[in-house]
Amino acid sequence: MQDVFVISAIRTPIGKFGGALVNTSPVDLAAHSMKAALEKAGLPADKLGFYIYGNILKHGHGQLLPRNAALRAGIPAHVDGYALDMLCSSGMMSFMNGVNMIRLGDVDTVLVGGVESMSQAGFHLSHKARWGYKYLSGGGEQVIDELAHDGLTDSTNGRSMGDETDQLAKERGVAREQVDEVAYLSHTRAAAATEKGYFKKEIAPMELKSRKGTVVMALPTAIGQTTDDWLAATRAALGPGRPGRRPRHPALRPRPARPRPRPAGRPRRAGRPPGRQGGCRRRAGAVGLGLRGGPD
Repeated sequence: MQDVFVISAIRTPIGKFGGALVNTSPVDLAAHSMKAALEKAGLPADKLGFYIYGNILKHGHGQLLPRNAALRAGIPAHVDGYALDMLCSSGMMSFMNGVNMIRLGDVDTVLVGGVESMSQAGFHLSHKARWGYKYLSGGGEQVIDELAHDGLTDSTNGRSMGDETDQLAKERGVAREQVDEVAYLSHTRAAAATEKGYFKKEIAPMELKSRKGTVVMALPTAIGQTTDDWLAATRAALGPGRPGRRPRHPALRPRPARPRPRPAGRPRRAGRPPGRQGGCRRRAGAVGLGLRGGPD
């Protein structure tokens, strides 16, 4: 079985919902991260064996989003790839599948990652619109939010992911103070790392055009300061006091740590270079892989 090594790891900046990346499509986000990953690895695009990208909010962005992105990134048409949808695990599963392809000897190099743009998630009508609205009993046709419907709602029962997480916190005895502590540590560490420049090596800056000119976005946005007192005073995102919600364990906050919307690609390069052949440097190795489903 082949040994597998990561030879490049890079991502785009993270933008807030409706923020700096609102007009940047997930195709362009993925293309930018793909090109940057190959450049950082020192691997010519025509030497790439395969690519796998996780993507959930795909509707309205064309067929096979990673394929479109790969072509924009300068990857030749003869290099193939696919999209993977496993919700939150999509990017990591892409990595695992890439590792397995190399171990099996199918290819020598795989470009893996994931991309989403919550800001560019659209709305849609049901199939009734295609065949005509002859009679709508019980009211008009509903416009469906793809972000909520396909990205944040449990299709088996119609409940939001946040609502189910809040119920799980109650069942497992996770108190609000514990959630606040983790949120505070996560947020302050992210802010400190940003200020000290720790993220610079892993971020591929993007040029964004606007009416005011071209701006280079090189760091995450919306990572400000927070305090324990601010978190303690914040009303629960779910539970008592929320319109239309039945009383529930109020553990979740509307903004506990990082901004919820994260429209940025997060690529990784997995490969099997012998030493530093071709200028590729080993940055990490894939030792073992594992899977486990979450609680219902």
